[in-house]
Amino acid sequence: MRKEIFGMKAKEMLKYLLQDTEKGPMFSIEKRAEYRCVGVYPNTKKYVAFDNYMGECFVEEFETFKEAVKWIRYEDKPVTELIFTADSGDLLEVYLSPEKTPNAFIKKVKCFQISGISKELAEKNTINTPISLELYYSVDQGLFAVESGAIDSIPIYNPYDGSEIPVIEQ
Repeated sequence: MRKEIFGMKAKEMLKYLLQDTEKGPMFSIEKRAEYRCVGVYPNTKKYVAFDNYMGECFVEEFETFKEAVKWIRYEDKPVTELIFTADSGDLLEVYLSPEKTPNAFIKKVKCFQISGISKELAEKNTINTPISLELYYSVDQGLFAVESGAIDSIPIYNPYDGSEIPVIEQ
């Protein structure tokens, strides 16, 4: 659930996020949890709304309170359904190595060993065999990757909101 604040508390939060420094106005990139919020407050004849939910503050002005609240709740955006189809992801091949990806490397070697091959051959296979990942972007949420073979085998869930992503056969 997104933290929503209103009125003076929202105005004070935005003032902090857009604070002036000795070098002049500063755009604050505030990623600490207590500052990840959205807010609305009245300002003369308009309403100011801000969204710092992802740690990068965006600010808009609206004629009405209702419009501002719709904006912070993403109710003003068209629904963009995330689905898996044969051509909906971008393919990325990732090579694992003990230096650059030590945790994944160790686990992939163990997977090969479980299938009955020696540690030496498992390490060689892990270094020389790319893992195909499909990259997906969930609008207003972010980028994530899914190993290509998994898409046809198990249900896939959006890591940002936990919703199952339907697979559409073409």
